[in-house]
Amino acid sequence: MSEKKITNILSIDMDYILSPCINLYNDLVTAEHAPEKIWDKIQEIRNADKHLSYENEALKYVFDVFTMALFKLKDKNNVCFALNHDAILFELASMKHTEHVFDLYNIDHHHDIYYNENARLDVDKYNVTTLANWVWYLDKHSKLNHYRWIHNPNSFFPDKNMKSKGKMDGYLRDKLQQIYEVEEWDYIFVCNSPHWLPRDYDVFFEMLIKIYENMTRNKVEVNKEVFSPNGLSREFPYDKK
Repeated sequence: MSEKKITNILSIDMDYILSPCINLYNDLVTAEHAPEKIWDKIQEIRNADKHLSYENEALKYVFDVFTMALFKLKDKNNVCFALNHDAILFELASMKHTEHVFDLYNIDHHHDIYYNENARLDVDKYNVTTLANWVWYLDKHSKLNHYRWIHNPNSFFPDKNMKSKGKMDGYLRDKLQQIYEVEEWDYIFVCNSPHWLPRDYDVFFEMLIKIYENMTRNKVEVNKEVFSPNGLSREFPYDKK
């Protein structure tokens, strides 16, 4: 059996910039509800509008890493902008990557491995994923060589007793110089995460799109799909046909 090819993946979730406020409403967010309804609920229960803010240094880090990776990207067409994080699986779980395993760098307030036993079992038993357990789906199918999660100081950490197939680590951004030392990137994914990102901050997601379009002359169509809609089981590998 031939050795699998390691490919370098950069994933950026825009909720990473929200460390000053995200835990005010994090417990109210569920993937099953439309973002508009969630934000109405957040405002009603927590009166969150007056507390919303973002971290400047985190925002600068996102732009810095994105532009660095874009310059080092092998194929400038291999970039996806999406609403939801699990949309990354349309690429990473596809048949075209059958011979690949991933060194995945995920800049994200959330680790997206799984957050409770039911979410783990959804993947292990039924191949059902959400934007909160897509990493575990990749690990279940032995696609992760090394998962590096770049988190915030106030992020919630995964289960210490978790038994993953691939190596998984968490880092604060100033502790992972290695992200700048990757020689070539194979794929870049950026998601808006409208369940967590206030609409007033959509402009930062749109600015990344504009940077990409100006540098490549490619026109972006934002992926608005979810990988397992309404609990749909997705067998691995995913066949786009």
